[in-house]
Parts: sequence; structure tokens; C-alpha cells
Amino acid sequence: MKLYPRLLAYSVAIASTAIALLLSLCLEPIIYRTTGSFFYISIVVSTWYGGFRPGIVAIVLSTLAMEYFFIPPVHILWVEQPKNLLRLGIFLVVSWTINLLTSNLQASRQKIQQLNQKLAQENAEQLRQSEQRYRSLINASAQIVWIADANGIAKSSPKGWEELTGQTPAEYMGGGWLNVVHPDDRDRTVECWQESYTNRTIYETEFRVRMKDGNYRNFVVRGVPILDVNGEVSEWIGTCTDITERKQAEAALQESQIKLQRQLAEIETIYQSAPIGLNVLDTELRFVRINQRLAEINGFSVEEHIGRTVRELLPNLADTAEQLLLPILQTGKPLLNVEISGETPAQPGVRRTWLESFLPLKDGDRIIGISTVCEEITEHKRVEQTLAKQALRIRALFNTSFDGIVILDLYGNVVDANPRFAQMLGYTPEETAKLSVFDWNAQYTPQEIQQVLDDHLRWNNVVFETLHRRKDGSVYDVEIGATIVELEGEILRFCVCRDISDRKQAEAELERRVVQRTAELSQSNAELKRSESTLRSFFNSAAMLMGIVELHEHDIFHISDNLASAQFFGTTPEAMQNRFASDLGVTQPIIKQWMSYYQQAALIQAPMRFQYLHENHSGKKWLSVSVCPIAVSPAGYPMFSYIVEDITEQKHAKEQIETSLREKEVLLKEIHHRVKNNLGIVSSLLKMQSRRIQDSQAYAILLDSQNRIDSIALVHEKLYLSEDLGNIDFAYYIPNLIGYLFSTYNINSDKIKLNTQIDNIYLDIETAIPCGLIISELVVNTLKYAFPNNQAGEIQIKFYQNIDNKLILIIKDNGIGLPENIAFNHSKKMGINLVQGLVKQLRGTMEITCQPGAEFKICLTKPEENRK
Repeated sequence: MKLYPRLLAYSVAIASTAIALLLSLCLEPIIYRTTGSFFYISIVVSTWYGGFRPGIVAIVLSTLAMEYFFIPPVHILWVEQPKNLLRLGIFLVVSWTINLLTSNLQASRQKIQQLNQKLAQENAEQLRQSEQRYRSLINASAQIVWIADANGIAKSSPKGWEELTGQTPAEYMGGGWLNVVHPDDRDRTVECWQESYTNRTIYETEFRVRMKDGNYRNFVVRGVPILDVNGEVSEWIGTCTDITERKQAEAALQESQIKLQRQLAEIETIYQSAPIGLNVLDTELRFVRINQRLAEINGFSVEEHIGRTVRELLPNLADTAEQLLLPILQTGKPLLNVEISGETPAQPGVRRTWLESFLPLKDGDRIIGISTVCEEITEHKRVEQTLAKQALRIRALFNTSFDGIVILDLYGNVVDANPRFAQMLGYTPEETAKLSVFDWNAQYTPQEIQQVLDDHLRWNNVVFETLHRRKDGSVYDVEIGATIVELEGEILRFCVCRDISDRKQAEAELERRVVQRTAELSQSNAELKRSESTLRSFFNSAAMLMGIVELHEHDIFHISDNLASAQFFGTTPEAMQNRFASDLGVTQPIIKQWMSYYQQAALIQAPMRFQYLHENHSGKKWLSVSVCPIAVSPAGYPMFSYIVEDITEQKHAKEQIETSLREKEVLLKEIHHRVKNNLGIVSSLLKMQSRRIQDSQAYAILLDSQNRIDSIALVHEKLYLSEDLGNIDFAYYIPNLIGYLFSTYNINSDKIKLNTQIDNIYLDIETAIPCGLIISELVVNTLKYAFPNNQAGEIQIKFYQNIDNKLILIIKDNGIGLPENIAFNHSKKMGINLVQGLVKQLRGTMEITCQPGAEFKICLTKPEENRK
């Protein structure tokens, strides 16, 4: 079997060589030099059919045939002349090359066939494996796979559907599957399926399915159309996936996220509203985060802190802070409960004290910043100092008091007593320390004394009178004020003893007055401190003028003014207090102006704002004033607060800007005027030149150029006359331009009517000039060619903005129209090329309708979009 194909290949080589020899012998007398061509063909045939070796056989046989039959001397296997030998060599080289190329092509063809066969086999195997995997996936998947015919009708009940829902295959068929869909989801499901079926698009939705036990579960359904070879839908295939657990997880996750967001908001609220200062610094000691309390302590807003260093905001505290903070960044050790004193911009000139703790913030082992907890203890320190002073005063009062003071324990024994108490009893302080209440009370028996002690525990505070016995046995009247106090877990009786034998009545009155006066002084002192703190922080730290005044009949009475207000009038706050505005140098016109706004504010019970030019010893200043009613004085005069801001620099800057704008407007108008004049000169020169030209074609060219220049000049003329120098009203420009063109070409408006529909559209000069040139070119072209032989007609021009914010320009006529075979893209006329170039420059498109008449529809991008 293998020998036969080989013999056949060599037979083909011999036969093809014989045929080539016969053809060459027959055709040689007719066609010159055909010998090699037929042998080349035989070599190609032999090699293509049999391969490389049969091709070699064909080459050898062809060479022998050529040498014997065609190369002189013929019929002899011998070559005498070199040129014949060269000819035979060339034939061999060409034949050998043809053999190699043909055998390579044959080998490549065979390899391609083998590869195609192998690829087909692999594709068939992959298809079989894919189908097998698909079926296995369907059987092993938790999803329900459904199939519907081309019309969307269910073909068979999916596997597992009856077990899941209890619905039999007969009940499922057609649209029966909708019966187990939740009633609230059915309409939406049907509508979605109908839309997908109609549009042949992927069907995807969610609905609830009633299970066999009566409960509903959530399913997501997805289906795709299967197309046949003709592109028609042959069937639908899809899946139903139970997503109940995922829905529940999503709901739980959403609820968790809501709780987390609420907790974060609560944490942020606590952070910002904390009564102590909190902040975070980075490794460069820049503020990364800060709460409102610490921002108020420092005297800057929260936003002003972020991104700025401690040294930039608090230069007076920077050295101290850096000495404490830099070691923390290096060692990572916290620094707790450090007292820092200094001044901040919040209260300049006031030395304050803070208790601070610095904690390093770490990302793993790397220190990324410092967290600070700051509590202002200025008042606490002041209270401590006050308490220390009070303790010294109390001890001094205790030791120097005119009354006897004794401290007893729970059983009546002396814990401490002042010298006066010992003196009253006639004992030394050392002897008094060893006594008890039973030793000096002369009024009650020991049992009664014990009862008084027990009652005192219930009453807590008590004042009573009794008799005391001195060391010498004498007795005197005494009034005791006793109080139960708890000190370090021990209950003590604090007793103040006063000898009232002779002056009981007077001392009682004196004590009442002392208590009353002490309370008044305490209240007055508290009010003075609050007033001082308010005035210091609110008035003196403000850069704006602030104060409180009374409105009298013809003048304004100053009650309190801050430092900035006093400096404005060249005096001090103390000197301004209780003085009229006229006494401070304010003129009557300004006083009347202020009083009118005060009266308006009192009438509406709301703040009033106004601006005015104020003149005083320092010159003229523009002031912005806000006045607000606050109360009525005890004397019956309405009281107001005022805040004044110096806006002189703002006014001057605004005036300079307005002056600059007026100068630029004048300059821009002059530019438009000069451009219009220069274009007018060029137009006049062209007009003068056209009068000297006899050639009608040259005259037309000059006239067209003149029209183009005049259309541009008209834009500059409209801008020069317009209030808005940046835009031109195109609804006003187009009729003027068309009127000029009609006049230039001597068009009778009764013959050619003009119909314009132009919206109020404003264009800048960069857009207006190209649009004007487009309109001029198209209208001139219509006037010249659309109505030959004095034919009547109509020109319509529309210019409007469509819903897509595109500018639409339509120029239409009912003339003879444009030739059907006209090639606009290859036109050599300057007019149409100019229009196409201008449309392209404006990023627009142009549509041309040739018959009947001619219509040019140009869609342009708005100028704002062109600039983008």
C-alpha cells in the first residue's frame, strides 16, 4: 500500500516531463523560447503532487531532454559552447529553486491540513467536555435551571422545582409558575419578562417564591435568549438562585453599618463637645485633628489649626511644647499630667495654666503622631491658691478669733481648740486638748449631754445656748454653733463658742450683719469677676469697634466701649465711658445718621447694617456698622450694641477695580472702533479698485472680498455700539448684514422676499465673525445664482438654539437649486471652501439639500463648549 503512492508520484514526474517535452517540440517552431516554461510547469506539478524527490527526478529528466533535443548539437548528450552551458546551468538553478519552493509550500499545506484536523478534533473534544461539565454543573449546582421556548413559554418543569415549591410539572407549564410568586411581585415580574422577551435582551429580576411549607424565600432570576444560526431566538435558558440568606446578611450588614455610623457620629459628638481639649499632632507637630474646646483655648477656629504647626499658631508656647513633645516622638513614652503655663491669642496678656497629657500614636512599632489631652486649670489653680490663702486666713481666724472654737470627735473629746476657747475655760491649750464636753458643761447632766450629742448627729447643724464651767469653777453663758462635718472618713463636731453673758443681744445683731454683708460681698465679687472676664475676652481682644450705648433724645451716650473703639477716637475705654458721642468729636450729621438706624432697629427689634464715610482726626474712613437693640436702661433709655468694621481698604480696592474696568471698556471700544475703521478703509480701497477693473470675473472677486470685510466690520461696529463689549446680539446683526447685501447687489425686496426667524442669541467676537462670514457667503451665493433672469423668490434664514444647546443656522431658498452632481468636497470655488473651513473652525457640521431649491443647515457648538 505504501509502495503504490511512491510509484505513482514518480510516474507523474516522468509523465509530466514527457508531456512538457512533447509540447515544447510541437510549439517551438511557432513560439520562440518556450522550451524551459513547459519543463518548469512539469517540475511544479511533479513536486506539488509527489514531493521533493519526484521533483528531482523531473529536474534530471527535463535537463537531459533540453540538452538532447534543444541545445546544439541536438541529439547528442554533449555541450560545446559556454553560453549553452550557462543556459543549462541557469535552468538547473531555477528548476532547483522551483522544486524547493514548491516542496515547502506542499509541506506547509500538509501541516495546515494536519493542524486543522487536530484543531477540529480538539474542538470536538472540548465541546464534548464542556457539555459534560455543563450538565454536571447543573446537576451539582444549588441553582434551578429553567428552559422556555422561543415564545417565552415554559417547556418543562425544572429539576427540583416540585420538591422546592410543591408545584407539579403540569401546574408549572406555561405561565403556571407565576402562581407561586408573591402576589406583590407578580406584576413587576411579568412586566420585566415581557420587556426582555420583546426586546430579546437578558432577563434579570428578583422576586419572592412560596415554598412547599408556605413560607416565602427571595430568588434572583436571570435568563438569556439562545440564538440559532439565522440570529433568531430558538429558546430561553436561565437560572433561579436562592438569595434569602444573602438578603438577610445584607440587611444585617446594613443595620450594622447604620449602628456603626451612629456610634461614629456619637463619638465625634463626644469628641467635639468634650469639656476638655483634645487634639492629634503628626510627627512634624502639625495639627491633624482638634476639638472645639481646645480650639477655643488656643484662640483659633478648628479649620485654622489643621495643617499648621504648634510654633506657627502658638509661638509663645512653642519652645516649652517642643521640649516636651520631641522626646515622645523619639522614645515613644507617654508624658502624663504636665502643667504648662503661658499666653494664647484667645486671651492676650493673660497668663493661663493647663494640665496636659501626651500619648504617642503608633502604627505597629512606628510612631506616627501624638495625641494630646488638655484641661485648662487656670481657674482651678486660682481656686487652689485662693483656698490656700483661705486656709491661712481660716487658721489665722481660728487662732485669733474672739470666739472660742473647739472641734470634738464623735464622743465629745477635744480634737482641736483655739487659744480663745482655752482662755474662756481658764485652761492652757495643752490642758484643753485633754478635756471633753463632760468636763466643762455646767447645765446638763452626763446623761443629758450624751442625749444632746446623739440628737446633734440627727440634726447635723444646731445652735444652742448653755453654761460652761471654767477651771476655777465659775460659770458663764455661752452660745454654741455646732456643725457635723466628715473629714477623711472621721465624723467631727465643729463648735463655735461665744461668751454672751454681757453682750448676747449685740453680738447676735452683729453676727447677722456680718453674715448678710459677707453674702453681698461674695455676690458682688462674683459679678465683678464675670464682668471683667466678659469685657476682657469679648471687647479688648476684638479687632473691630464694639460697644454698648444708650439712645438719648439728641445724642448717643456711651456706656462701655472696647479698646479698638477707644483707639479709633484717640482715647481710652475709661475716658469714653459715660460720655456723649458729640463729646468725642462726632459731628451732628453722623450722630443723626446713627440715631436713625438705632431707631429703625428698635422699631423692628432686629439688627440693622449700614455703611458710611466717617471723618475724624485720623482722616476719612469707610465703616461698616451693625447695631442691635439689647435692653432698656433703668433710666428708661433704649440700649444698643454696635459693631463697626473698617472697610476703607475694601472700598478703595473696589473703586480701583471699577476705574480699571471703565478704562478697559473705553480701550476695548476704541479697539473695536479702530478695527471697524481700518476694515472700512480696506473695503473702500477694494471698492475704488473695482471701479477701475474691466474684467467682470475680477470685479466679482473684489466685490465678494468687500462683502466679507464689511460683514466683519459690521461685527466690530455692533460691539462698539453695544453695552456688552464681550458679546453681540445676533438677532440685531443678521438683518443689518442681509440689508447691506441686498443693497450691494441692488436686489429688489419686492422680487426676492426675506423671511427671518432669529432667536435672541449673543455670541462673542470669535464666533460672531465666522458666523457672519458664513451667512454672507451663502446669502451672496443665493442672490447671484438662485434666481436667474430676474426671477422672483424667497430666502429664509433661521438661527436658534436646540434642546441639546447647539446653535442651528438654516439658510434656504426656493430658487433653481444646486446641480445634482456638484462635489462640495472637491469644489475649487473660494466661497464654498470658505464656508466649509469656517464650519470646521467652529466645530460644526453642515447638511446640504440640493433639490428643490437649496438648503444649508449648519449645526454649531456653543462658544462656551468651543473654548473647552
